[in-house]
Amino acid sequence: MTAIYNIGLLTIALLVAYVIIWAVKKAWNDYKQEIGNRERVRSNRQSMRPGKYY
Repeated sequence: MTAIYNIGLLTIALLVAYVIIWAVKKAWNDYKQEIGNRERVRSNRQSMRPGKYY
């Protein structure tokens, strides 16, 4: 009985860890994309002539 119970706990723990790792990876990728967009926007803003878009 305890073996089945332990396997169940282990499976749940693995699933939770997998979901947490996946969420962190996704958040990190989104964050890196956001930083890249900001860098690109900043370089665009510096390279373009004043009054071109605004």
